Amino acid sequence: MEESNAWQAIKQNFTAGISAFNNKIRDRSGVYANEGHGFLDPLSGILLWIGLIGIFWKKNRAEDVFVALSFLFLWILLATLVTRNPAYSRLQIVLPFIAYLVIKALQYIPAGVENMFHRTMEPWVKSIFMGLFVALIVIWNLFIFGNFINQQKRQGLEKADILQGSDERHRIKKSLPTLYLLSCRLRTISIQHLGKSSTLERLASILCQRKPAR
Repeated sequence: MEESNAWQAIKQNFTAGISAFNNKIRDRSGVYANEGHGFLDPLSGILLWIGLIGIFWKKNRAEDVFVALSFLFLWILLATLVTRNPAYSRLQIVLPFIAYLVIKALQYIPAGVENMFHRTMEPWVKSIFMGLFVALIVIWNLFIFGNFINQQKRQGLEKADILQGSDERHRIKKSLPTLYLLSCRLRTISIQHLGKSSTLERLASILCQRKPAR
C-alpha cells in the first residue's frame, strides 16, 4: 500500500512537472503564491511548442537545434528529478530558452500563413503581427502580476486583522491580574462595611476566586 502511494506521488509530481508550462498549478515550493495562474501565461505556453516543433520541422540552423535540445533536456530533467513540481524558482533556468522559442514561433506563424495562401507578406505586416503578439503577452503578464499583487494585499490585510485580534486578546489577558486584585480588594472592603453575606461581597468573591493563569 505504501509503495503504491509512493508511485502515485511520483507520477503526480512528474505529470505536474511535464505540464508546468501549460497548467494553472501554483508554485508548490511556496515562493510565488499566485492562485489561478501557472508558470507561463497561456499564450506563451502555446507559442513555446509551436517554436519547438518549427525548429525540428524546418530543420533550422545548428544554433536553433542546440537551443531546442537544451530546453528539452532541462525540461525533462526538472520534471523527473525535482520534487514538489512545479517549483517556479527552479524552472527559471529555462526562461531564456522559452523566450527564444516564443520568438521563433512568432517568425514561423507568418511564414506558415504565406505557405498556406501562397502569398508573400510585406515586412511591415510581419512586424505589426509580431508587435501585436508581444504586446498581448506583456498585457497578459501585467494582468497576472496585478492579480498577484491584489492577492498579496488581501492576504496581508487578513494577517493584519489576525494580528490585531491577537494583540487585543493579549491586552485583555494582561488586564486580568489587575481585575483579580481589584475584585479581592472589593471583597475585603465589602466584608468590612456591608457584612459577609452582602450581594456585592458574593460577586467580588466569585471574581476573586478565579485567579488568572500566568
